[in-house]
Amino acid sequence: MRITQKVSLVLGIAFVALCALLWAALQIFVAPQFKTFELEKAQDNFERAYNVIDRELNQLEAYRRDYGVWDAAYNFLTGAYPTFLDEELPVSLLQELGLNIYIYLGADGAVIDGVAVDGAMKSEVATETYAPVRFKTWKGFQEQLAPDSGAQTIVATRAGLMLIAYAPVTHTDGSGDFVGHLATGRLLDADFIAALSKQTRVELDIVPISEADSVAAFSEKSIKRADGIVTVAAPLRGVDGEPIAMLSARTPSEITMIGQQTLLSAFAWLAFVILLFIAIVNFLLQKLAVRPLKHLTSIMKSAGTEKPPIDAELARHKDEVGILYASFNNLLGRIDKHTQELASALQSAET
Repeated sequence: MRITQKVSLVLGIAFVALCALLWAALQIFVAPQFKTFELEKAQDNFERAYNVIDRELNQLEAYRRDYGVWDAAYNFLTGAYPTFLDEELPVSLLQELGLNIYIYLGADGAVIDGVAVDGAMKSEVATETYAPVRFKTWKGFQEQLAPDSGAQTIVATRAGLMLIAYAPVTHTDGSGDFVGHLATGRLLDADFIAALSKQTRVELDIVPISEADSVAAFSEKSIKRADGIVTVAAPLRGVDGEPIAMLSARTPSEITMIGQQTLLSAFAWLAFVILLFIAIVNFLLQKLAVRPLKHLTSIMKSAGTEKPPIDAELARHKDEVGILYASFNNLLGRIDKHTQELASALQSAET
């Protein structure tokens, strides 16, 4: 193998090795950063989804306070204002507020009365339409509540999942003995979830956990990657602390895909720069070392016993090539001198 081939082979191997090291470095040190950013974005999207649910619960609590911290409502539960619902809580009010139920529960757990409308917000329905499945009836739900308990939570009803806010009914100034609770609710139907997704610009979903599901499997927050989607999910718990539904937010793996495309582009440019550098190195090696050596080799192969004419190009070299050329010329000069001396000696011997 000629020296030119060896130089090209070595430089080619160096190029492949550098490209491999560069790609490995990008994948080890840079690529994970894109996954980290993507996970942070997925977590942020989940927090936005959770916050919009929390916002809706707070809005429900505001509506509950309007009709639960009120002398008229308190008098209704004590029996002093029997026409309260007809006069103060018409079906049109629920339709205007976007609520599905207002229900007053007595201190003994009995349903005193309430107003409910269907999911389409078109017609009035019985309050038991939205009875919590886990507790069978609203009375069963009331039995889970302490006299002073109040919260915003989620329940699974016969009509589907529902966000509710409940708290004791009091006088307008917050005083009064315990006479019962007021609960307000909003169905989490497909249209409502779609509206929340549009508001948050997050692909969110809320799926009920059935009794057949393993509660342990839905008790903790989870993060999954599949089919180019990062899904963050966590349970929404009911009044008894048990998981009722799973809130999930789906985030496309755009950052990772864009990151890989960026890495490929960066790798291609860097590989081109390395290739250009190696090409320049190869050109300089060929010009400064390999070509002079080839030229010197051709001179040495064509040289006879006589000293050849001085090659100006090789004589200008001050490096090893120039030293080798000078040494070769000196060797040929000594050979020529000894040859002449030997010829003179033979001529003298013959005479």
